[in-house]
Parts: sequence; C-alpha cells; structure tokens
Amino acid sequence: MKYCIWTIVSALLISQAIAGYESPNPRGLGVDSTSISIPESTRNSLATALAKACGNVKIQNLDLIEKLVAISLLVSPQNRDAVVLDARLKKGESLSPDTKWSTQKTAVGLTSLGNQLKSGNKAEQRLAGYFFALACALDPKNDDTIYALATYERVNGAVDWSGIHGAAAATLTSTVKDAPNRLTIKAGVQATGTSEASIFQNNQAKVNGLVVRDLGATLSGDLLEIVITILPWHVPNVTRLEFSTPVGNEMNVSFNEAISLLRMRHPNLPGGKTMRISFDDKYTPKDGGSAGLAFCLLGFSLLDGLELDPEVAVTGDITVDWLVRGVGGIHAKIDGARRAGKTMVIIPSENITDLEDMILLSGVEPLLKTQIFAVENVTQAIEIIRKDRTGKLQAAIDEFSKLGAALESGRTLKNLMVNRAARNIATKVAVDAPENASARYLAKMQNGWKPQKLSLEGSLSEISALLWPYGGILKRYGSRQFDLISDEVLIESMIRANQLNQYTDPKIKSLAKSLYNLVYAHADYRESKPDASKFQTELRKHRAQLGDRRFRAKVLKRTNSSKDNLLAIAYRQGAVVTTELRKLSANHHFLEALLR
Repeated sequence: MKYCIWTIVSALLISQAIAGYESPNPRGLGVDSTSISIPESTRNSLATALAKACGNVKIQNLDLIEKLVAISLLVSPQNRDAVVLDARLKKGESLSPDTKWSTQKTAVGLTSLGNQLKSGNKAEQRLAGYFFALACALDPKNDDTIYALATYERVNGAVDWSGIHGAAAATLTSTVKDAPNRLTIKAGVQATGTSEASIFQNNQAKVNGLVVRDLGATLSGDLLEIVITILPWHVPNVTRLEFSTPVGNEMNVSFNEAISLLRMRHPNLPGGKTMRISFDDKYTPKDGGSAGLAFCLLGFSLLDGLELDPEVAVTGDITVDWLVRGVGGIHAKIDGARRAGKTMVIIPSENITDLEDMILLSGVEPLLKTQIFAVENVTQAIEIIRKDRTGKLQAAIDEFSKLGAALESGRTLKNLMVNRAARNIATKVAVDAPENASARYLAKMQNGWKPQKLSLEGSLSEISALLWPYGGILKRYGSRQFDLISDEVLIESMIRANQLNQYTDPKIKSLAKSLYNLVYAHADYRESKPDASKFQTELRKHRAQLGDRRFRAKVLKRTNSSKDNLLAIAYRQGAVVTTELRKLSANHHFLEALLR
C-alpha cells in the first residue's frame, strides 16, 4: 500500500511537469541532420521509439522528455509520433505508458547507433554523444550504455544539451536574463558579458548541500558536504567532468545542467583539467536533482573566485536559464541543516508552500533558529551565500539573528511574537532582504496570519509517512500485526494522524479520516492489553498534541469493549483505508480532480 500512495504522488508530479513542457529546438543542438549517414527508415523507426519511450520512463522527468522529443525531431523532423507528441505536450496533456515499447530495448538501439556514428564526421560524433546520454538515462543500470557514454566523454567532454531550446538565454525574463552580466565576483575577473577564463581562480571549493534519507515512517534530512577539485588531465583542450563515487542518473543530469549554465558565462572552460566532485559521505548511494544549485555555486567558486560562506546550506535544482527549481523534502532538509548547526538555508521559492506546511506542523520556532532564504534564480543565491555580501544584506542577517539569540537565551516564543521591538526587526529585515522567508513569515504571523491547511503535496507526504507502520495491516497479513508496532511509533502516529485530520487538503479528507480512525482504533486496542498503564503514562505526556481519544464511543458506537473485539474493529478500519487508497490509485479522473 505504500506503493499506492507514492503512485499518487508520482502521478501528481508527472502532470505538473508536463504542464511546464517547453517545445525543444533540435537545431540548437548543433547537428546538421543532412550529414548523418542513417537510412531514412532507421531514422523514422528511431524517432517513433524515442517518442514512445517518453511515456515509459520510470521517473517521468521533464528534462529527459524534452531531450527525447528533441532527438526524435532531429533525426526525423516529419515523424508522425514525434510531431503529435510535441503538439500534445505543448497543450499540457499528460503521457500514457505504451507497454509495446521497452525503454531498455530503445537504450540498446541508441547505444548501437552511437557506436556506429562515433567515428564519423563531426555531426555524427556529436549525435553519438546525444544517443549515449539518452541511452544511459533510459537504462541507467546497463553497463554497456554506461561504458559507451564514459568512453565518449573521456575524448569529447561532457555531452552539452544547453542549446536544446535554441536562443533561450536571449529571451529570459528581465529579472534573470542579465544575470551573467550583473555578476561581479572577484577583482580582476571579467564581469561584463561572458568571461574567457583561461585559468581557474580556485583549485578547490566546498559547499553544504542537503539530502533526505527515507527512514520508512519519516524522512530525515542531513547535511552533505560537496567538494569540487581541479586536477590535471592529459588531453590539453578538453575539460573532463567526473564524480569520485557513482551517482544516479538524476544527479548526473543536474550536474550537466550546472555545467551548461556555467558555459553561458565561460564559453571556453580551461582545458587539460578534470573537475572532480566528491562528498564527505563517500559510501551512501546518491541521486536526485536537488544538488544542482550546489554544483553551480561550486563552479562559480572555481571560475570566478566566489568565496562561499560555510554557515549556509543550499538545496535546489537549476535550469540553464539561471532559474532555481523546486525540490522535495524541504521540511526534513531545513531540520537537518539546523541539527548540523548551520545558521542559514537557501531553498527554491517554488517550495514556499512546503515552508508554510512546516509552519503549520512545527510552528514558528524553526524560522527563528535557522534563517531560510527562498530564491528564484542563481544570482540571488550567489548574493546570499557569498562571504562578501552587501552591507545592507549582512546587516539584515545580523539583525534577524538577534531574535534567534533571544529565544536561545530564555525569551519565550509567545513573548517574541507580541513584542513590538521583535515585530519591527522582522518587518525591517523582510524589506531589506526580501528573499529572507523567515523574516517575511514571522512578520506575517506577528500580524495575525497563520496557515490553515496543508498543501496537497504536503498532505500526501504526511499520509505516506503515516501509512508506513501499518503496511502489514493493509496488506492483510493478519490483525496481530498491530502487536508489532511499538508504543513510541503508535504515539507518533497518533500525533501525526491528529494533525492530518485537522489540516489535510480537502481533496483527500476521506483518506485522512480513515487513517485517523485506524490509528485511534489501534490505540483503543492497545489500552485494552494488560500492560496498558505504561502506554497511558506516555499518552499523558503528549495530551496537548492528541485529539479526541474516545474512538469507540464517538465513532463506532460500540458497546463490547473486549480486547478481541477492539482488535477486530481496528483491523476493519485497515480495510477501509485500503479501499480509500485503491480509489485514489485506480481512478484516473479522481487524480485529475486532485490537480484542479
């Protein structure tokens, strides 16, 4: 059943991604299709396979979909499947899987064609790189595709997708399009137009990234130190890019996107060098696009001498147009940064609803302990993380830190919320540092604002965490599975269920209510056991966080309160939850209604 709820989440994210689809410009990839020695029939078959593959990738990634469409239109501009797919995606229509087409077979075909082209003319060599990159994205566990891409990049450098939207850099919004020109990072480094760096300004740089780990019942956020180091390489005119440990496909994509962005400012990266990314945690598997902003900032530190403040942690995906894109696990990541002692966190502005969810569930205290900055673009992130900030920004940061210090010194949170001086500080900082989301939301709450409901994504995330302990119940392994859940986990589930029942998005209220009933029926059964006094003692410690405990009398109107009957009641509530989950995961129209 845990799979069911994540199916819902995945479907939501897919639909949102397709809504932001931008039709690619195949000509921007720099390949003259007329000089490619592939028969027309093969081109047409390949274009169809790539178009069909868009609906079958396991992780529906908008970036990957646009690349598949771009290459399909490049090799066969008039292919019916590719043209129709592009038109449908531009209208925001969702993708439907096609079981007749295998992404693994498509990856094998791309690799085979790439191997035929890599020794041809320049256009064929460039196209071979695109084939290898797509093959690895479609089947990241295939050693042959990995080997083909790795050997290609050793000779030719990283595959460059920056031209996929043609002259996108020249048509950006006014707040972002001049970002490369506005950067003044280090004295002596060209800062107007794009700089032609011939040497790296730093040989090594480090930034604090943020990751989440799935602990089953919850997500745990942790700090991840990311280090980039410049090493010599024997090929004089090529800059090699590599990770010191294997990473997943999505992290590779985000790294390549960061490099494409850097090349907008530095078209000619210094050759004969290797840019190696390493991590303080060398052995845990890593994937996801949320390190894209961190990679980008590391690149600016190397190429422009940007000095990064070690007190700041960052998370966010990026695109080549300098925008910072939303990521997951914001609440857990902010908590991880706080536990690691970091005083500031940079998050994408697209995640502002996640911040409101955090305030609703955890209160205002996290805003005071860590200053949270929500940024729209890379330039804003640079201004916040650089050590030599503007005087106005640094003064605002120092001023707001006084509120956190007051809380640590014993001032009550209630006092800070009504204190006029504290209100003036928050209001002034929100004006002087508009990206400071901590100050902005604290000022709003001091003036009476508070969030009322969780976002839809936040509600689904809480439901997923709440489902985890009850997997054995929902899979019908037997009612005695309740006895395997510890008192600590049960009480935590009760608190979470009570919050969810109050604050969940109305679109999934029935599922939240059924989960609430399941958890509190479980609590009734637990209290009927001989050692109930220990459980009741723990309950009293959390009385303020728990809702109405009289589940039997108020919800089921049961008169027989024997232990076996209470166990049967709880088990039946599990069946109700299962029905609600099936309704969500099976009803396509209901999922569409969730998004409206």
